[in-house]
Order: sequence, then structure tokens, then C-alpha cells
Amino acid sequence: PGRAGRGTPTLARASSDQRLDAERFLQRQAALRRGVAPGPRANPGAYRDYPRLSWLVGLGPQGYGALDPAAQRRARLAVDRQLRGLTSPGSGSAPGSSRFSASATPLAPAAPFPRPPGAALRARRARQFLGHFRTDRS
Repeated sequence: PGRAGRGTPTLARASSDQRLDAERFLQRQAALRRGVAPGPRANPGAYRDYPRLSWLVGLGPQGYGALDPAAQRRARLAVDRQLRGLTSPGSGSAPGSSRFSASATPLAPAAPFPRPPGAALRARRARQFLGHFRTDRS
């Protein structure tokens, strides 16, 4: 797929074969289980490939991998919402449909991604120790 804007992929400049391949990939991924494989005995092929799907929310595989676990979960939920919207009944998600027409715009993330690494941990610690550092004790 081509690239436009801030580096988010778009199918607008892709050939019809590339669009068709992308549609098939999205349909295959939508048919797989949500979430990550729960352990070493689980079949990872039965679960969605979130690093490859992260372009749906404005990330790349490296950007997704650099996120902390909580941010990765938010990214997975955003990807699941995007997939649900693309493959819902009546959305025209059949191969060759207008869902990925040449006039498609790049998909923007619903929430700002990614949060700086460790931001959630710093915020939790700041709340946790807030009472110990107050100077206005009466």
C-alpha cells in the first residue's frame, strides 16, 4: 500500500491488485480470534497479527512493539474496532467493493498513540505517593 500524510498508509494510491490483497488480508484477520495467544501451547496462527494490523490505527509494527503493554492493549482494541467497522454487514467489505476505493483517506487513530514509555507508571506513582509529599498538612 502507498503512503500519504503523516506516514499512515492509504490504499488510495495502491493498484487494484494491492487493494484486493489488502481486503483479503483484512477479511482473514477479521475471521481470526481477537487478542494475543495466551501461552506457549496456544496456536498463534489462530489469533490476529496486531503488529501487521497496527497501520489501521496509525502505527507501524515497530511502533506497536515499542508500546508498553497497556498501550498495546488500547491499540489492539482500536484495531478490533476498525476491523469491525470494515467488515460489518452492509459495509461493502466484499473483494473489489467501494470500501477501499481509490478515494479512500488514511485512517487516523481515534486516540493519540503512542503514549510515552513509562507515562502510565509515572502517573500511578505520582498518585500513590501524593499524600507523602504534601506540604500543606494541618
